[in-house]
Amino acid sequence: IVTTAKGTEVLFLNSSEIPTVSAKIIFGGGGRLESVDKMGLTEMLNRTLVTQTKTKSESELLKAIEDCAAGISAFGGKNTTGFSIDYMTPFEKDIIGLTKDVVNAPVFSDEIYNRERSVLEKQILAKQDQPSFLCGRQFNQTIFAGHPISFDQSGTAETLARITTNDVSQIYNHIKSEKNMQVSVVGDFNRSAWMKLITDIENGFQSKGKRLEKAPFRTLSENKTVFQEKDKEQSHVIVGWQALSLTDPDRHALEIIQAVMAGQGGRLFIELRDKNSLAYSVSPIKMESLECGYFGGYIACSPDKVEKALKMFHEEFKKISTDLISEEELSRAQKYLIGQHDIGLQRKSSICNLISFDHFYGNDIHESMNISDVYMKITREKVRDLAEKIFSKNYVTSIVGRK
Repeated sequence: IVTTAKGTEVLFLNSSEIPTVSAKIIFGGGGRLESVDKMGLTEMLNRTLVTQTKTKSESELLKAIEDCAAGISAFGGKNTTGFSIDYMTPFEKDIIGLTKDVVNAPVFSDEIYNRERSVLEKQILAKQDQPSFLCGRQFNQTIFAGHPISFDQSGTAETLARITTNDVSQIYNHIKSEKNMQVSVVGDFNRSAWMKLITDIENGFQSKGKRLEKAPFRTLSENKTVFQEKDKEQSHVIVGWQALSLTDPDRHALEIIQAVMAGQGGRLFIELRDKNSLAYSVSPIKMESLECGYFGGYIACSPDKVEKALKMFHEEFKKISTDLISEEELSRAQKYLIGQHDIGLQRKSSICNLISFDHFYGNDIHESMNISDVYMKITREKVRDLAEKIFSKNYVTSIVGRK
């Protein structure tokens, strides 16, 4: 890890057996910088950021990237915005030049913005007829009421209409600031060439300061149920509890709970679908963010089975809170999680994602790279105690379907 004079942390991981490189340029920000009347601002930034520069039109930029058999794309979520770069080492000089152009000299044209907004508006309209989406949105808005992580990442037709190309340009210049950028490079790369690129990017900064400040967060003071009527064959149901943050030391034990509940061999599938024929689809759900996250269950079932499904959800979550899971369940979950982790580490892009976001949020990247030791130390008692801690809290029930 190298830190530049302007405060940019750079993570280098050399892997030269295959001449490819995966890199991430991350800025703090994302959806947590949006206001409720301009939801979707980060999404519009993602869609317009890698489209045109001061030296290249959209078609010229896309052709230049394709000629290098590479990928340069923007990403953005609840907490971050940035760029993903993947290329073959022989094209490094060209890709670094294109990356500099995209990061330091993007052009946000009204023509491209209006085109992308029109596409997004159609996608938003299509989702209004998807009960599963409506159920999840309703759940988020209730369990994290007023907090930025409850906002729709895509925004709404009304909020998008309030966003201009100037808003997009301003938010990008706001996050592109000193001490708010982190760069990770994994593969067969030229270190000095990347350090030169980072210096060139830093010279384009217009402000200082980290854009990852925590937002005020309220715990649930009571159980809440929200319902939206939708005349569909299936009712969609979520029951969930406020859970852990991205840096909580218990987050790996929560992954064990999720693995015990998930899949065709998991408790929810066996109890609610196999034994009781309640579900078309059933699974645990989990999310973690800076301040908090959630854990719970989702089910799509016949409207007349909603009440029983909810009862069984609570039974299963109470059971794991009071009784130790079996040695077999713990072993299965540990092996599954370790296997998925190790498979992911076969790809440089996965390694880059892992070390980039873990370090950015303050987690130990060495622990993350060798996670098998962490999983194997988790005991049945730890799982039970964490489940009791989470599932004894107030919860939210979200239902979309027939009355």
